[in-house]
Amino acid sequence: MSALPVGGSARQRSGPARSAQAGGCPPQAVHTRVATREAQLSGTGRPAMCTEYQDPGYDKADQDVAFPFGFGLSYTTFELSDLSVSTSGSVADGTFGARVSVTVANTGDRDGAEVVQVYVEDVLSEVATPPRQLRGFAKVALVAGERTQVSIDLDQRAFSFWSDRHRRWAVEAGEFVVAVGRHSRDLPLRASLHVEAPSLAAPLTAASTLQEWVADPVGAELLGAEMAAAPGAGAGPGLDDDVIAIIGNFPMKALASFPGMVIDRPTLDLLSEQWAARQGR
Repeated sequence: MSALPVGGSARQRSGPARSAQAGGCPPQAVHTRVATREAQLSGTGRPAMCTEYQDPGYDKADQDVAFPFGFGLSYTTFELSDLSVSTSGSVADGTFGARVSVTVANTGDRDGAEVVQVYVEDVLSEVATPPRQLRGFAKVALVAGERTQVSIDLDQRAFSFWSDRHRRWAVEAGEFVVAVGRHSRDLPLRASLHVEAPSLAAPLTAASTLQEWVADPVGAELLGAEMAAAPGAGAGPGLDDDVIAIIGNFPMKALASFPGMVIDRPTLDLLSEQWAARQGR
């Protein structure tokens, strides 16, 4: 009889997820997944300041382990087939979910029970996430030679991560992989699905940093146009990479109070209103 998976996720001591912060990447770790800013982050609401992020862990580093997460023994054998994934509801109103169905067959000569495990992989996430996370499971008892269909329902939280920026559980639009198997290293059935979700881009305000303004296409356009049209434009250093590296993490309202700045606080508030109007907010 298979053992039930122990609580937790398949990250296996990988440590807490770390947000990609403006102006730098998370510390170097065992495994690196590279995400290009233009091709993969554009329009997703994900931070674009860090082009790579890392997260240590046995599964992500593909290191051998004695007992994979969810591993269990049995006196018989099982086969999983016919995976189907259907979705319903909407992320916008909090009702999104998926039903994962699979056929389980006892292919041995003894009665037994199997734990069908469903893992979800976020292909590209704002935060460093485990390569796969256990999001649902069901234990099914079958006599020798019997087969049955098992369905496992996943709610919206199964596709969410905790966003420090938004102080809530959030779902990002993009590709997810639903993998089904017997443990985290034995997932023979996989299906991809695209999830539609509202943009997680935080609004640009006076409290936003210079880095956040220049990383946003509309914000950079508005800021650049205002600076070019301001009296004395061109007399001082422009917003090149060196300048942004030094003051990029300063809130715009703080920079607006500096002597000699071409953008004052009333102008900054006006730019924030223009940005919101361009976003339809």
